[in-house]
Amino acid sequence: MFSLLKIPCSRLPLGKYMSIALITGVIISFILIAFQPFGTSNFKHPYKTLILLGYGITTATTIIGYYLVRMYTVDRLHARPWNIIYEILDLFLATVLSMTACYFYAIAVFGWSFSWGRLFNFLMVISSVAAIPVVGYLVYLYKVWSGVIAVHLADQKKEAKAHNTLSMLGADGKAYASAGFDKILLLSAQDNYVLIYIDIDGTVVRHIVRSTLKAVKELLDQDSFLQVHRSHIVNRAKIADFRGNKSKSFVSILGVDKHIPVSRSAFDEVKNIG
Repeated sequence: MFSLLKIPCSRLPLGKYMSIALITGVIISFILIAFQPFGTSNFKHPYKTLILLGYGITTATTIIGYYLVRMYTVDRLHARPWNIIYEILDLFLATVLSMTACYFYAIAVFGWSFSWGRLFNFLMVISSVAAIPVVGYLVYLYKVWSGVIAVHLADQKKEAKAHNTLSMLGADGKAYASAGFDKILLLSAQDNYVLIYIDIDGTVVRHIVRSTLKAVKELLDQDSFLQVHRSHIVNRAKIADFRGNKSKSFVSILGVDKHIPVSRSAFDEVKNIG
Protein backbone atom coordinates (compact mmCIF):
# COMPACT_ATOMS: atom_id res chain seq x y z
CA MET A 1 0.00 0.00 0.00
CA PHE A 2 2.79 2.44 0.96
CA SER A 3 4.71 1.68 -2.23
CA LEU A 4 1.55 2.45 -4.21
CA LEU A 5 1.19 5.83 -2.53
CA LYS A 6 4.80 6.74 -3.40
CA ILE A 7 4.27 6.30 -7.13
CA PRO A 8 5.13 9.58 -8.88
CA CYS A 9 2.71 11.18 -11.29
CA SER A 10 2.13 14.51 -12.96
CA ARG A 11 -0.75 16.83 -12.34
CA LEU A 12 -3.45 16.69 -14.97
CA PRO A 13 -3.60 19.57 -17.45
CA LEU A 14 -6.74 21.71 -17.42
CA GLY A 15 -8.25 20.01 -20.48
CA LYS A 16 -8.10 16.50 -19.01
CA TYR A 17 -9.23 17.72 -15.60
CA MET A 18 -12.27 19.35 -17.18
CA SER A 19 -13.04 16.11 -19.01
CA ILE A 20 -12.90 14.14 -15.77
CA ALA A 21 -15.08 16.74 -14.02
CA LEU A 22 -17.68 16.60 -16.80
CA ILE A 23 -17.67 12.79 -16.88
CA THR A 24 -18.10 12.71 -13.09
CA GLY A 25 -21.03 15.11 -13.35
CA VAL A 26 -22.65 13.01 -16.09
CA ILE A 27 -22.25 9.80 -14.05
CA ILE A 28 -23.82 11.38 -10.95
CA SER A 29 -26.72 12.82 -12.96
CA PHE A 30 -27.27 9.51 -14.75
CA ILE A 31 -27.35 7.51 -11.51
CA LEU A 32 -29.78 9.93 -9.87
CA ILE A 33 -32.10 10.15 -12.89
CA ALA A 34 -31.97 6.52 -14.08
CA PHE A 35 -31.89 4.65 -10.75
CA GLN A 36 -33.32 7.30 -8.41
CA PRO A 37 -31.63 6.07 -5.21
CA PHE A 38 -31.95 7.47 -1.66
CA GLY A 39 -35.70 7.93 -1.89
CA THR A 40 -35.64 10.19 -4.94
CA SER A 41 -38.21 7.87 -6.56
CA ASN A 42 -40.72 9.21 -4.05
CA PHE A 43 -39.83 12.81 -4.85
CA LYS A 44 -42.51 14.45 -7.01
CA HIS A 45 -41.87 17.67 -8.89
CA PRO A 46 -42.68 18.88 -12.43
CA TYR A 47 -38.99 19.69 -12.98
CA LYS A 48 -37.64 16.63 -11.19
CA THR A 49 -35.27 15.59 -13.99
CA LEU A 50 -33.78 19.08 -14.24
CA ILE A 51 -33.33 19.25 -10.46
CA LEU A 52 -31.50 15.93 -10.39
CA LEU A 53 -29.43 17.02 -13.39
CA GLY A 54 -28.41 20.04 -11.34
CA TYR A 55 -26.45 17.85 -8.92
CA GLY A 56 -24.19 16.70 -11.75
CA ILE A 57 -23.77 20.25 -13.07
CA THR A 58 -22.95 21.53 -9.57
CA THR A 59 -20.38 18.75 -9.11
CA ALA A 60 -18.62 19.40 -12.41
CA THR A 61 -18.61 23.19 -11.93
CA THR A 62 -17.19 22.91 -8.42
CA ILE A 63 -14.40 20.53 -9.46
CA ILE A 64 -13.36 22.79 -12.35
CA GLY A 65 -13.48 25.86 -10.10
CA TYR A 66 -11.36 24.08 -7.50
CA TYR A 67 -8.78 23.20 -10.14
CA LEU A 68 -8.51 26.80 -11.33
CA VAL A 69 -8.04 28.09 -7.77
CA ARG A 70 -5.43 25.42 -7.03
CA MET A 71 -3.62 26.11 -10.30
CA TYR A 72 -3.02 29.75 -9.34
CA THR A 73 -2.21 29.08 -5.68
CA VAL A 74 -0.89 25.67 -4.59
CA ASP A 75 0.66 24.75 -7.94
CA ARG A 76 2.79 27.91 -7.90
CA LEU A 77 3.97 27.38 -4.33
CA HIS A 78 4.43 23.60 -4.32
CA ALA A 79 7.95 22.84 -5.59
CA ARG A 80 8.21 19.20 -4.49
CA PRO A 81 7.59 16.42 -7.05
CA TRP A 82 3.91 15.50 -7.32
CA ASN A 83 2.96 11.90 -6.51
CA ILE A 84 -0.11 9.79 -5.89
CA ILE A 85 -0.17 10.76 -2.20
CA TYR A 86 -0.82 14.35 -3.22
CA GLU A 87 -3.14 13.29 -6.03
CA ILE A 88 -5.32 11.24 -3.65
CA LEU A 89 -5.46 14.10 -1.14
CA ASP A 90 -6.26 16.48 -3.97
CA LEU A 91 -9.01 14.17 -5.21
CA PHE A 92 -10.42 13.82 -1.68
CA LEU A 93 -10.57 17.61 -1.23
CA ALA A 94 -12.19 18.13 -4.63
CA THR A 95 -14.77 15.43 -3.82
CA VAL A 96 -15.66 16.91 -0.41
CA LEU A 97 -15.97 20.40 -1.87
CA SER A 98 -18.19 19.22 -4.73
CA MET A 99 -20.46 17.26 -2.38
CA THR A 100 -20.70 20.23 -0.03
CA ALA A 101 -21.63 22.40 -3.01
CA CYS A 102 -24.38 19.88 -3.83
CA TYR A 103 -25.72 20.28 -0.30
CA PHE A 104 -25.98 24.05 -0.72
CA TYR A 105 -27.57 23.44 -4.11
CA ALA A 106 -30.22 21.35 -2.34
CA ILE A 107 -30.72 24.15 0.21
CA ALA A 108 -31.31 26.62 -2.61
CA VAL A 109 -33.72 24.30 -4.46
CA PHE A 110 -35.73 22.89 -1.54
CA GLY A 111 -35.48 25.79 0.91
CA TRP A 112 -33.80 23.77 3.64
CA SER A 113 -32.28 25.50 6.63
CA PHE A 114 -28.59 24.83 7.18
CA SER A 115 -27.74 22.10 9.68
CA TRP A 116 -24.35 20.54 10.40
CA GLY A 117 -26.06 17.22 11.14
CA ARG A 118 -27.98 17.31 7.85
CA LEU A 119 -24.78 18.27 5.99
CA PHE A 120 -22.96 15.28 7.50
CA ASN A 121 -25.78 12.90 6.61
CA PHE A 122 -25.98 14.36 3.11
CA LEU A 123 -22.23 13.84 2.58
CA MET A 124 -22.49 10.24 3.77
CA VAL A 125 -25.35 9.48 1.39
CA ILE A 126 -23.99 11.20 -1.71
CA SER A 127 -20.47 9.82 -1.16
CA SER A 128 -21.79 6.38 -2.13
CA VAL A 129 -22.65 7.82 -5.56
CA ALA A 130 -19.38 9.76 -5.84
CA ALA A 131 -17.41 6.63 -4.96
CA ILE A 132 -17.93 5.19 -8.46
CA PRO A 133 -16.03 7.86 -10.44
CA VAL A 134 -13.49 8.30 -7.61
CA VAL A 135 -12.57 4.61 -7.56
CA GLY A 136 -12.46 4.62 -11.37
CA TYR A 137 -10.02 7.52 -11.33
CA LEU A 138 -7.77 5.81 -8.76
CA VAL A 139 -7.67 2.68 -10.92
CA TYR A 140 -6.76 4.90 -13.88
CA LEU A 141 -3.91 6.50 -11.88
CA TYR A 142 -2.49 3.12 -10.94
CA LYS A 143 -2.68 1.83 -14.49
CA VAL A 144 -0.98 4.91 -15.95
CA TRP A 145 1.70 5.59 -13.34
CA SER A 146 2.60 2.22 -11.81
CA GLY A 147 6.26 1.44 -12.52
CA VAL A 148 7.28 5.05 -13.22
CA ILE A 149 10.54 6.18 -11.57
CA ALA A 150 10.92 9.75 -10.31
CA VAL A 151 14.30 11.29 -11.19
CA HIS A 152 16.07 14.63 -11.48
CA LEU A 153 18.31 15.69 -14.34
CA ALA A 154 21.88 16.56 -13.43
CA ASP A 155 23.42 19.88 -14.49
CA GLN A 156 25.00 18.44 -17.61
CA LYS A 157 24.10 20.44 -20.69
CA LYS A 158 27.53 20.37 -22.36
CA GLU A 159 28.69 17.01 -21.00
CA ALA A 160 25.51 15.23 -22.03
CA LYS A 161 25.87 16.17 -25.69
CA ALA A 162 29.58 15.43 -25.69
CA HIS A 163 29.10 11.91 -24.32
CA ASN A 164 25.70 11.24 -25.91
CA THR A 165 24.22 10.48 -22.50
CA LEU A 166 21.58 11.83 -20.18
CA SER A 167 22.60 11.64 -16.50
CA MET A 168 19.84 11.32 -13.94
CA LEU A 169 19.66 11.61 -10.17
CA GLY A 170 17.30 9.68 -7.95
CA ALA A 171 14.43 11.35 -6.13
CA ASP A 172 16.74 11.70 -3.10
CA GLY A 173 19.25 13.69 -5.17
CA LYS A 174 21.83 10.90 -5.31
CA ALA A 175 23.31 9.42 -8.48
CA TYR A 176 20.98 7.10 -10.32
CA ALA A 177 22.10 6.27 -13.85
CA SER A 178 23.12 7.56 -17.23
CA ALA A 179 21.09 6.74 -20.32
CA GLY A 180 22.74 6.75 -23.73
CA PHE A 181 20.88 8.72 -26.37
CA ASP A 182 20.46 5.49 -28.32
CA LYS A 183 18.49 4.06 -25.36
CA ILE A 184 16.08 6.98 -25.06
CA LEU A 185 13.00 6.16 -27.11
CA LEU A 186 10.48 8.88 -26.39
CA LEU A 187 9.97 12.02 -24.29
CA SER A 188 6.44 13.23 -23.55
CA ALA A 189 5.34 16.40 -21.79
CA GLN A 190 2.99 15.90 -18.84
CA ASP A 191 1.94 19.33 -17.63
CA ASN A 192 5.10 20.62 -15.86
CA TYR A 193 6.81 17.23 -16.02
CA VAL A 194 8.45 15.16 -18.73
CA LEU A 195 8.00 11.41 -19.08
CA ILE A 196 11.12 9.74 -20.52
CA TYR A 197 10.90 6.25 -22.02
CA ILE A 198 14.26 4.45 -21.75
CA ASP A 199 15.26 1.01 -23.00
CA ILE A 200 17.05 -0.75 -20.15
CA ASP A 201 18.26 -4.22 -21.11
CA GLY A 202 15.33 -4.73 -23.46
CA THR A 203 12.70 -3.44 -21.04
CA VAL A 204 11.13 -0.01 -21.50
CA VAL A 205 11.23 1.87 -18.18
CA ARG A 206 9.44 5.19 -17.76
CA HIS A 207 11.12 7.98 -15.81
CA ILE A 208 9.45 11.23 -14.80
CA VAL A 209 11.33 14.48 -14.25
CA ARG A 210 10.06 17.88 -13.16
CA SER A 211 11.02 19.99 -16.16
CA THR A 212 9.75 21.30 -19.45
CA LEU A 213 10.07 19.47 -22.73
CA LYS A 214 11.96 22.45 -24.13
CA ALA A 215 14.57 22.29 -21.35
CA VAL A 216 15.16 18.57 -21.81
CA LYS A 217 15.31 18.96 -25.58
CA GLU A 218 18.31 21.27 -25.19
CA LEU A 219 20.23 18.40 -23.57
CA LEU A 220 19.69 16.07 -26.53
CA ASP A 221 21.44 15.60 -29.85
CA GLN A 222 19.16 17.30 -32.36
CA ASP A 223 20.38 14.97 -35.14
CA SER A 224 19.16 11.95 -33.20
CA PHE A 225 15.86 13.30 -31.92
CA LEU A 226 12.90 14.99 -33.54
CA GLN A 227 10.05 16.90 -31.94
CA VAL A 228 7.04 15.51 -33.80
CA HIS A 229 4.44 17.29 -31.69
CA ARG A 230 4.40 20.07 -29.13
CA SER A 231 4.17 17.37 -26.42
CA HIS A 232 6.41 14.64 -27.87
CA ILE A 233 10.03 14.13 -28.93
CA VAL A 234 11.03 10.83 -30.52
CA ASN A 235 14.30 9.08 -31.26
CA ARG A 236 14.55 9.09 -35.06
CA ALA A 237 16.17 5.65 -35.10
CA LYS A 238 13.37 4.13 -32.99
CA ILE A 239 10.45 5.01 -35.25
CA ALA A 240 8.79 1.71 -36.09
CA ASP A 241 5.81 2.85 -38.12
CA PHE A 242 4.28 5.98 -39.60
CA ARG A 243 0.67 6.24 -40.69
CA GLY A 244 -1.87 8.82 -41.69
CA ASN A 245 -1.96 11.99 -43.74
CA LYS A 246 -1.05 15.61 -43.10
CA SER A 247 -4.33 16.34 -41.33
CA LYS A 248 -3.98 13.39 -38.95
CA SER A 249 -0.97 11.14 -38.57
CA PHE A 250 0.97 9.29 -35.90
CA VAL A 251 4.15 7.29 -35.36
CA SER A 252 4.81 4.12 -33.40
CA ILE A 253 8.01 3.76 -31.39
CA LEU A 254 9.84 0.46 -30.87
CA GLY A 255 8.91 -0.97 -27.47
CA VAL A 256 6.34 1.74 -26.67
CA ASP A 257 2.70 0.67 -26.72
CA LYS A 258 1.14 3.96 -27.79
CA HIS A 259 0.61 6.02 -30.92
CA ILE A 260 2.37 9.38 -30.95
CA PRO A 261 0.55 12.18 -32.82
CA VAL A 262 2.48 14.07 -35.50
CA SER A 263 1.87 17.77 -36.06
CA ARG A 264 1.42 19.25 -39.53
CA SER A 265 4.76 21.09 -39.26
CA ALA A 266 6.65 17.84 -38.60
CA PHE A 267 4.73 15.68 -41.08
CA ASP A 268 7.09 15.98 -44.05
CA GLU A 269 10.23 15.34 -42.02
CA VAL A 270 8.74 12.30 -40.32
CA LYS A 271 7.50 10.99 -43.64
CA ASN A 272 11.00 11.25 -45.09
CA ILE A 273 12.43 9.30 -42.14
CA GLY A 274 9.85 6.55 -42.64
